[in-house]
Amino acid sequence: MSSSRPFAPALDRLKAAGAPTAVALRAVAAFDLVHALDIFEVTRSTGRSRVDVGRVFHRLGRALGLDDLEEVLTNLKLADPWQRWALENIDDDLLAVRRSLAERALTGAEGESVDDAVEQFLAQRADAVARVVEMARALESASVIDPAPLMVAVRQIQALAGS
Repeated sequence: MSSSRPFAPALDRLKAAGAPTAVALRAVAAFDLVHALDIFEVTRSTGRSRVDVGRVFHRLGRALGLDDLEEVLTNLKLADPWQRWALENIDDDLLAVRRSLAERALTGAEGESVDDAVEQFLAQRADAVARVVEMARALESASVIDPAPLMVAVRQIQALAGS
């Protein structure tokens, strides 16, 4: 699963490709901005701070293997246009489900710390969480050549967000 420095593999790849360290760091930081709009929306809907909501996004990403699935998506190279379009839809769905999960974890947890809210959310869904984590691990270690397994994983995560 993701290391404590989830940006490290991307940073290493960019530097190995010849990007100067400063440019590689900026590119990796920009990649994290992909969640910024969703973080602002969850901030607005829950009344939590951007820092707290950002922490929830990252904690859920690590705990559920969302970061790993995003990495699998990034590394999947497809030649068929239909598969590429499917991959774009999966990417959009993965972004949306992270937002849904964060909203669900924070809804009704006004007096709790965000860490406690996430832990309670995950504990209440322990069986589904275990399935999602196992699926993410399997996909991370497999040589994925088709978007179908990723679509199945995202559907399982969406079910978790709806439970």
